[in-house]
Amino acid sequence: MNAGIRRLTGRAGSISERIVYNLLAGVHRRPHAKTMASLEAVFGCPAEDLGLVAPAERRPPPPPKGPVDRRAFLATGSAAAAGTVLAPVGQRPASVGAGAVLAAGRIFTTT
Repeated sequence: MNAGIRRLTGRAGSISERIVYNLLAGVHRRPHAKTMASLEAVFGCPAEDLGLVAPAERRPPPPPKGPVDRRAFLATGSAAAAGTVLAPVGQRPASVGAGAVLAAGRIFTTT
């Protein structure tokens, strides 16, 4: 592997036994580009055939997203935010305080 990296980049590789083991065990499925290129050179097949995931520059781009109806999005988002912030007068949202947590702890703690 390190010799393959040297041939491809002109610089010494630093692939250890642990990295190779992790690749074989499936711990790492997306190695660095130079490691991927070295694996392809050593085995003579695309890295995808070895069960590895291609780097982002080699994967096909994701499909374009549909247009966003900004007016509907803002209206829905604003209404939802106003509904949570502007609770009716005299009503507080349900909450649990520290006293309730401590009381529940005393109830459910077994000695």
